[in-house]
Amino acid sequence: MSWFKERFLRVLPGVLLAAASPAAQAQNILVNPDFASDLSGWTLQLNGGSITWTPLDANGSVTSGSAEVTSVVIGFGTRLTQCLSASGEQTYEAGAKCLMPSGQTATGTPTLIVEFFSDSFCSQFIEGQVFFADEVFDTWVPFNTMPLQSPPGTGSVRYELDLFNAATLPLTVHFDNAFLELGRIFADSFESGDTSAWSSVVR
Repeated sequence: MSWFKERFLRVLPGVLLAAASPAAQAQNILVNPDFASDLSGWTLQLNGGSITWTPLDANGSVTSGSAEVTSVVIGFGTRLTQCLSASGEQTYEAGAKCLMPSGQTATGTPTLIVEFFSDSFCSQFIEGQVFFADEVFDTWVPFNTMPLQSPPGTGSVRYELDLFNAATLPLTVHFDNAFLELGRIFADSFESGDTSAWSSVVR
């Protein structure tokens, strides 16, 4: 056996192991994030509007659905929330998908809000971040988000799916595929379609 072939075969198993090792999967800490059959796990704040479960699913599943939120007041107010245990100086990633039906008289913006609190019950506010989705009708679109760093002293985090209504007319949006995760070990598990988040070393 040649020196090159012997060295190649000696190194190859390690290469295959590195390539085949999947990126560590972050755990979604939300309860019922995909609205499988109801709205259990979520706190509903109606403020005159309504929040119901519907079989319309972002992934086209016939065994799951989404949350339909209808607001009738100006500003924020009709929302779904979850308050969860959290710790400080951690990286969290949040997201969801939303669908705004066309043909509505009112205008507004679906919003995703993540807030950190110093107590365990989401009452002592520290800081938060609001995210928006692109204004596309009749299509499921993700929120434009970025990783969040929980401040020191964090004891809980509130995840909120809300709807900003610009009028007092009814405005409806669907939410699905919600997630709140501790940051992944790997920056990119190739879901972006390229290797920009990876570095390589040739030996």
